[in-house]
Amino acid sequence: MCRGHRLSAAWLMVVSAWVFGLAGCSQKQPGTNVAPQGALAPAGSVPEDEPGEPPSQAECEAFARSVEKSMGAAAWDAAFDWDALFRRAGGIEGAARWHPALQRFGKPEVIDLMMPGGSYRLLRIHDQGNRRLALFRVLLPKGRVNYHDAVLVRRPDGNVAIADVYFFLPGEMASQTVRRALLESEQSQGRTVRLRAGEGDLAKSARLISKMSSSVREGRPKEALEIYARLPLSVQQDKTVMLMRIMAAQQVDDQELPAAIEAFGSRYPDDPSLGVVALDVHLVKRQYAAALKGIDRLETAIGGDPYLDALRARVYEETKDYARSRAAAEKALAADPTLDDARWSLVRASLGEKQFGETTRLLRQLEENRRCIMGDLTRIPAYAEYVRSPEYREWLRSRPPRDAKAKPPAEKQPGGKAPASVKP
Repeated sequence: MCRGHRLSAAWLMVVSAWVFGLAGCSQKQPGTNVAPQGALAPAGSVPEDEPGEPPSQAECEAFARSVEKSMGAAAWDAAFDWDALFRRAGGIEGAARWHPALQRFGKPEVIDLMMPGGSYRLLRIHDQGNRRLALFRVLLPKGRVNYHDAVLVRRPDGNVAIADVYFFLPGEMASQTVRRALLESEQSQGRTVRLRAGEGDLAKSARLISKMSSSVREGRPKEALEIYARLPLSVQQDKTVMLMRIMAAQQVDDQELPAAIEAFGSRYPDDPSLGVVALDVHLVKRQYAAALKGIDRLETAIGGDPYLDALRARVYEETKDYARSRAAAEKALAADPTLDDARWSLVRASLGEKQFGETTRLLRQLEENRRCIMGDLTRIPAYAEYVRSPEYREWLRSRPPRDAKAKPPAEKQPGGKAPASVKP
């Protein structure tokens, strides 16, 4: 493979990882990325829609459920209509040469890494104009959340497929991400590319943008900010670049970060991408009031999700407001009983309030109903008072024999390793 293809394929793989919340940024096409209201895929963000009628509601529901159950790298290949994606990327001669590279590097390989401790869950099927979409929630093992709004179409053989996806973070369609990778590759090979309106400065700065993204991803935030300062003003104001600046500033100091967030908010005041990034920043910085406002904003943007109540429960827990934490967790579980994050918030609330009878009940429930095997609670500081209580001894007596080698996931245990976005 020639040098230009290697470079762009690697860059596309990096963007794919960002899309799943491991880091994250996006790039704005003029007139696109309009902030969605209750649905993620912005109207006008796709150059063209697939011809014909969209699949029925029932067909889309069945297809989305199958994606939810089998999501992984191989399932992604099977679910996606790659030809439709290239049509939407549009206007690039010889794009067919990239089919093998896209299927290798563009697919979200990080899903396979995510699944043991995360989830890919369908929230709803919804319509937008003449498009039918499936909205998914993505949870990563360390507590990060993202949303995918998949445009569903009917293949020529009659089966349903994904033609494009709007990624909440980085806030653009997959076809836009693919187009940038194709543009960089074709230009590096000296081929003439017909640019869309507003792509000139971005195309000229593609190498610097790629270098900046690598600097952020590889832990060189000062270098990333230095590159940002060298970019033309029009490129500095691009959504991708502004989000990368936020990610870099988060790793540098408390002075650069507010300026980066404020600049993005001024430029894109209604864009929900900032909600995801800023929420993580607020949690890391222990700015809990701002974090709660961010959750409210995110909820409005996606049209509701029970997981956000589980997230609220965790924020209230950090402020020792156990009553509100418990209420939010119970609300989350009432809507979605699979949210174990909310169950653990209830455990931590009972420990904080020293309601050890409730702690025992919840631990039993986790083991019996959720098939969760507890480890040695005497080794976890958050359980220190509980393990000295008669309720703990009662819990021990009531437990069936367990495999001594079995260990619970540490990040789920109170006092164990906390999710990356919420430091204990």
